[in-house]
Amino acid sequence: DAWDSQGPALYLMSGLVTELIGISPAANRLAMMAVDLATLLLLYALVRSWCNRPEAIVAAGIFGFFSGALLVQGDCLATGPPINFLTVLAVFALLRSDGDRLCWIALSGFALGLALCFRLITWLYLAALLLWMLGSRRGARSRAARWGVRPVVLLAAAALPPVAFALYFAAHHALADFWSSTAIYHWLFNWPLGRPHFLSHRLAVLWGLAPEQAALWLFAGGWMLHAFSIGFRRETRLVAFWCLVATFAALAVRNVSTEDFIQAIPPLAIAAALAVTNPAEHFLRRNAQGRLETSSGMLIVFSVVLALGFLYTEFHILRYRAAS
Repeated sequence: DAWDSQGPALYLMSGLVTELIGISPAANRLAMMAVDLATLLLLYALVRSWCNRPEAIVAAGIFGFFSGALLVQGDCLATGPPINFLTVLAVFALLRSDGDRLCWIALSGFALGLALCFRLITWLYLAALLLWMLGSRRGARSRAARWGVRPVVLLAAAALPPVAFALYFAAHHALADFWSSTAIYHWLFNWPLGRPHFLSHRLAVLWGLAPEQAALWLFAGGWMLHAFSIGFRRETRLVAFWCLVATFAALAVRNVSTEDFIQAIPPLAIAAALAVTNPAEHFLRRNAQGRLETSSGMLIVFSVVLALGFLYTEFHILRYRAAS
């Protein structure tokens, strides 16, 4: 009865929150903070699985700093926190699979399929992980396993949640409503790529943003470029690819907001942690001419301005809500 442009998983999550802790702004905050905390712990486990403890602690700390403020001052259940959790879970499971553990590959696909039921824009993450897996030879004993078995398992597991929702609606004689609301209107509402003048509309939206919010996207792009410069191991390639897709997905939605920026935070937090804890990254290192190295200077500028821009944006949002 309350169907609109949101995906069906959001209403399922709302029903679970209502059953467990009731209906109130405090209950919504508590639920979102619980999902955020679970994502923080999962992000720590992800980085710790292929890095040392300092990198994992720094990545979790950066993520907690940038994601917690929005969740504390929000009153409604949102799609951002569960999508973050499911995306981090998918990346973690795919790395743990080592290319040949089909149970982990299936878990990765299922997590992305469930994220797809929150927002259709997350198909980009599914495509990104599929392409990364095809490009990674690790664990593939044969070409058939690399190009056939692994992709089929990932895509089949990702199809389970959407198919389950479709069957549920079909059992209640509402399959047509499910298709029109979820697959058509939800798609056009959240990712209007197929509309005419999409590019000019995107530029107008970005141009119309407040300066401090536009600065967030500028420095997110800077951190994304820095992620490409820290090395091209198997895991760092995935983080860099993740940064690129997350930033594009957050900017591709209809209404660009600070909340959409949260979905770009996990890969950016990992990239920042790797840069900060990199032994070769000496801060304030001077070259032969006595000038600061470009990479070190950019690292400091990205860190400070991103943090200040985020806090400034949060302060204005909080002051606006308090005034109204």
